[in-house]
Amino acid sequence: MKRRTAQPPPPPPPPAPEPILLEPLAYRIEDAALVMGLSRTAVYLLLKEHLLKAVRRGKRIIIPRTEIQAYLDSHAA
Repeated sequence: MKRRTAQPPPPPPPPAPEPILLEPLAYRIEDAALVMGLSRTAVYLLLKEHLLKAVRRGKRIIIPRTEIQAYLDSHAA
């Protein structure tokens, strides 16, 4: 019978790559309201009062992230 010699432990696996988090370029009304901490109605009012600009693609209304950021920056407390 052969004797087994102790094997060194295998090297640890390489670390997992960091996930790539992509920020959307534009938001739907519901998502914009969530990001801004407002209600959907409040977002529609901002659009109606031309305080926030949006793009219409067919039936969908999308608000560019830059518009949301500009609005929030101009109305910071």
